[in-house]
Amino acid sequence: MENDIEEPRLLVEELPDQIADQVFPMFCAGWSTQVRMQAAEERTSIELRASAPVDGVDDALVTIAYERGRWGVDETSTGLLSPGGVVAARDGRSVIEHMYGHVPAWLVHEAGAEFDRGVLDLHDRLADEDDPVLAGIVDRLGPVVEAMIWALEVGWEFAVTYREANAVIEMSTQVPPDHGDQFRLVVGEVLNVDVRDMRMRWTFRDKNWHLDSEATGFLGADTNVDVAELDVLYEVMAVAAANCALAPSDTSKQWHSGGAATPPSTLPVSPPAQELLPEPDVIDARALAIHAWAEANGFSVPLEPTPSALIRYLEQAGAGSGGYYILEFTDGQCYIGESIDLPERLKQHRGCYRDIHRIRVSADSEATRSLHAKRHLRLRERSLIHSAQEAGLFARNINEMAAMIGVSKHLDDLISPDEQRIWLAAPDVANANDTTARERSSAERLARTAANYRHFLTHPDANRITRIIGSYLTRCVPYPARTEFHSWAVSCLTTPGKRSGRVSCLTIAMTEMLVIYQDRGISGRGTIQVNADELFPTDDSVWAFFRRHPTVQLSPAVYEESGPGQLLLCVDTLDALERLLDDVAVTRAAATTALNIMRKGPCMQRKVHCPQLAGGAFDSGYAGNRSGN
Repeated sequence: MENDIEEPRLLVEELPDQIADQVFPMFCAGWSTQVRMQAAEERTSIELRASAPVDGVDDALVTIAYERGRWGVDETSTGLLSPGGVVAARDGRSVIEHMYGHVPAWLVHEAGAEFDRGVLDLHDRLADEDDPVLAGIVDRLGPVVEAMIWALEVGWEFAVTYREANAVIEMSTQVPPDHGDQFRLVVGEVLNVDVRDMRMRWTFRDKNWHLDSEATGFLGADTNVDVAELDVLYEVMAVAAANCALAPSDTSKQWHSGGAATPPSTLPVSPPAQELLPEPDVIDARALAIHAWAEANGFSVPLEPTPSALIRYLEQAGAGSGGYYILEFTDGQCYIGESIDLPERLKQHRGCYRDIHRIRVSADSEATRSLHAKRHLRLRERSLIHSAQEAGLFARNINEMAAMIGVSKHLDDLISPDEQRIWLAAPDVANANDTTARERSSAERLARTAANYRHFLTHPDANRITRIIGSYLTRCVPYPARTEFHSWAVSCLTTPGKRSGRVSCLTIAMTEMLVIYQDRGISGRGTIQVNADELFPTDDSVWAFFRRHPTVQLSPAVYEESGPGQLLLCVDTLDALERLLDDVAVTRAAATTALNIMRKGPCMQRKVHCPQLAGGAFDSGYAGNRSGN
């Protein structure tokens, strides 16, 4: 299921023809050019500054601006530049005519050898769209102009220099300054590169311009070039496009504060119910369905579910030890997973399941221990689990499932399966519509945390922390008034006199879902646990997330009950934490994890639950539920 969250799109892709007709001729005039994009308030501008190829000729400056949803030439900062930097205003067409009145002769091979020095006046030829001389220049400069257009679209600042002495064109690009280090690291990890400034070089031979592959790549600290293919440079620039190059997002679809609601889960939301004692014919039918699905997805024949048998098979196949597997159980259910070490993973499963009937595997040569390879395995596993559910298989997987198959002995008595499905489709709406009042806490329980809460109220960020917890309850916790204490608990300064450590921790079952810390009385650091596949359904969603939250650090969740594919979002400030909980993509991913973990059992941290803090959080963030205390 798709949701309405927008992924970034490039603003320059929407350049109207009349603006493109301004940029393209400037790039083909043979003038050394610097291009910079920047954004301020509600205006994005592209400044193109071209240096005259000979002395005594004014430089050219064109500024293109995007305002109020439209592109246009900014006539107030477009014109000719004197040596002193004074702009003599001209319209865009006049600037192009000025440049084509001084085209470097060595680039115009149609002119003949007698015109291989100085400049040529070609501006009269602009009126003829089929002029052969201009067409020849454009054809030869095509590869260079393509690189310039690419860099312009993605907002990378760049400079192009024409060197007549050795017939060379060089283009240098700079990583956008509005990218955080974490964003660059993530891009580099996934693309397996070190994201840096770049240089490209073209040389003239055989009557055309050709890329000098030995002088094209990423710039090192000593200005030497680490060679890279041009397609790699293009991919890095596209993924790491400048933030100012992106079209403004629709806040009504991305942020709760802009009116957005949590979108539906992108994971399957109608898992089949488990039959406790299936009949033999039912088991046989399930086994046939598994067989058909496994064959269609490239899995092996059924193997004995022992590590030794699996090792023998993998050695004979010569396919390495990593890849994907499907466990088949005696009741016709299955489990699909991935691992870089399939035999070791089978050992772990044998310790948890006593009814494994057989195993099938599909090796993957890219299964290594690198983060990039692990993500490759997880994305493929995600596809397999979704495919298995679409095929009607009874999968015991928890991750990648909107809910566990079968009953939850703990949760189904509090919230019916139908209510859980309604909540999963729209968590914040379901919570807002729930009129259940919180249970009144006993006097003993209130007394137990009264001193902690009084101390908490003296904290300078007490109101803000309470609001953050309220936002999490409102947007991420299933029917929090009904599940409080039974399924979740929130602590409050478990060591009141301590000025460093945890301020509060919201726990579901045994898992710490939202934690807020302080350091010497100053709060800020916090973590939120989310479902990675909900948060990052595509590579584009990864880049989009780090654009919205450039300071967030990712860490694998450490709790076993969380299962694979769970992440901790780690931040250093309350501002960043509030921003995370304002993002509907984050609350969607946190809500899916909250329900899955809540179905596993009751809260194991009830003894530290602080009803007073919970009540304050309800009052702050969840007006639909009335405080019971």
